[in-house]
Amino acid sequence: LNEQSAILRGLNLTLAPAATAQSPEMDSERLTLADVQGLERAGLSPLAAMDCLAAGPLDLLDVETYSIRGHRHLFLLPDLLLIARPNKPGKEKRLAFDDIAPLATLRIADPGDGDSDVCHFTLEADERVWLVAAPSPSDKRMWLTALRRALGRHRGSKVDDAEGGDDHHTWLHDAPEDIEVFIAQRAYESAVELVERAQDALHESTNRLDALPQHIDACARKLASALCKEMSRPALRRHGIRAAVQLLLRLDEHEKACRSYLETWSQTLQREFRRLKMEGSTELFVFKLSQMFYGLLRSTRHEFGYLFDNSATSAYVRWAHQQQAVFAAVFARQALESTTASLATVAACVHVAQQSCAVLLQDGLDLEFSLLELLSPGIIHAIEEAGRSWISATAHHLTDETWEKHKFSSRQAQQTFQAELAEFGVDHADDYMDKGFCLLFE
Repeated sequence: LNEQSAILRGLNLTLAPAATAQSPEMDSERLTLADVQGLERAGLSPLAAMDCLAAGPLDLLDVETYSIRGHRHLFLLPDLLLIARPNKPGKEKRLAFDDIAPLATLRIADPGDGDSDVCHFTLEADERVWLVAAPSPSDKRMWLTALRRALGRHRGSKVDDAEGGDDHHTWLHDAPEDIEVFIAQRAYESAVELVERAQDALHESTNRLDALPQHIDACARKLASALCKEMSRPALRRHGIRAAVQLLLRLDEHEKACRSYLETWSQTLQREFRRLKMEGSTELFVFKLSQMFYGLLRSTRHEFGYLFDNSATSAYVRWAHQQQAVFAAVFARQALESTTASLATVAACVHVAQQSCAVLLQDGLDLEFSLLELLSPGIIHAIEEAGRSWISATAHHLTDETWEKHKFSSRQAQQTFQAELAEFGVDHADDYMDKGFCLLFE
């Protein structure tokens, strides 16, 4: 038995993953049932630690004055709650058996009624009452969650479904509050699991459960809203976004999942556009801009196809067109509306954007025609501006030159020159001729 106790001391049994995540406060002492003297009074052995769902220190308060009466260490097992007190100095074990509460008769009360600053709660069993306080509000929420889940499992397994008794639905009545706790802890997957379990139980139940289905549906809607809000956090990484979408789909919120997913990536693109600065040549900026935008578009296309079925593809295509309009606005501002960009630079930038856009064709998404439609007004404006600049530069150049009359060697040479002028759109070339001299450049 001592050998087994030594092994158990090395196990981390403070909070099992099935209960909830550990906090630094609850994990501070790392004590197990092997550290409790007098387990035989509860009919337990140190091997029962293998089934421990949660453990940690709590303060025992006076019911009337709320003053601290002493320190206790609680161990939550599948069928009972064991309460231990600090052992006397000099004893072999650090804890001593104090009391026990079977889960069959255990009741939980939260005097704080959801107040996030209240750390105490009440435990009742067989006319015994314990007012206990957790080290922090988060530890209190973890204890309440672990206790309620244990009560739900225990009572759900003890009652025959065919009897249809009220005890079978005890955990169901606690489900809305448990879901609220999970949402507050951002334990969204546990919340979704509880919603699914409650909905299945309500669907199979033949008993009258009053307004409980409406409460569960309201909790599901609140959970969906919390997941959407979670997806909008800038610090959330790609795997977190994917996990949130999958949870929304499990809640049958397909439209909300699709919309939130696309909105999240719209915000990501906006941040990337703002982060990209004009450094170096215009062609280099456009290359970085195009690689970033179409690379992200391609990766989201793959992920979107993995998360959603084909019925949502049209929503993605519509979103991609909207985002390409934003890309085209940034492109035009830097490459087409710039006063320093030459026509050759404009042509090179458009070519880079087209090449980057063509990569999407490998995934069956053709946005090149939309890109050219969005860029066409800017391209035409750039060409017209370039033409006006050339004309202005040529006129300026001509005013600085000294021109002399040109005398044609023959009548035939004069007619040839007039014909060439006509081809270039100069009408009535005879008006510029005077006895074989050309006055056009006088």
